[in-house]
Amino acid sequence: MNNIDINPHELVIRIGDELQQLEEILQNGVQVNGRIKFPWGVIGTADHYRNILFFVHDYVLRSNLAYTLMLIDVYRWLLDRFDIKGTAREMLIKELISLLGNMMEAVLKYVVYELGDREKTETQSVGVKRACSILIEHRIISQDDKKNLVWLWSMRNKEHLFTLADKEFQQYNDEHYQQALQIWGNLVEALQNASRDGLIP
Repeated sequence: MNNIDINPHELVIRIGDELQQLEEILQNGVQVNGRIKFPWGVIGTADHYRNILFFVHDYVLRSNLAYTLMLIDVYRWLLDRFDIKGTAREMLIKELISLLGNMMEAVLKYVVYELGDREKTETQSVGVKRACSILIEHRIISQDDKKNLVWLWSMRNKEHLFTLADKEFQQYNDEHYQQALQIWGNLVEALQNASRDGLIP
């Protein structure tokens, strides 16, 4: 059967129903050999992401960023393909935002280090706000970019559960999810352009 002969809506319903049936069987203690095959083409390769992050010349950092993007592909697949609701969905969104924030911090500090003669140990202590200001001084990002990056960093910092004053109920939504992805994408594009224009060594 060709893919064009398949009704996507009916396929989604059938897969969901059959997954539910399988889960009920497993919860009844039935042992099943094997695991559900994860679809090909969902997770980008490490080389694919390393190529996108060509402005990061540190191979170890570029590789670790690529591995994180592969995990983000899994989170995005779960969020986009599964009807996950309520707090569980919010926590998935939170974790994806946290990963994006971690990558943003790493990339900002890397670029700050490359832009000057600062010692690497000193660069590690540069905060996100200061790093953004340095990139603005070098005409790499805009003030609006800084505002967005600082927002992403503030959301990422909610990983520190001990510092939270309120419970994390209805604190994360799909708009935050898309906003965080857009901010990361804009930063990558800005750094790609800056590298091509010779603004980053």
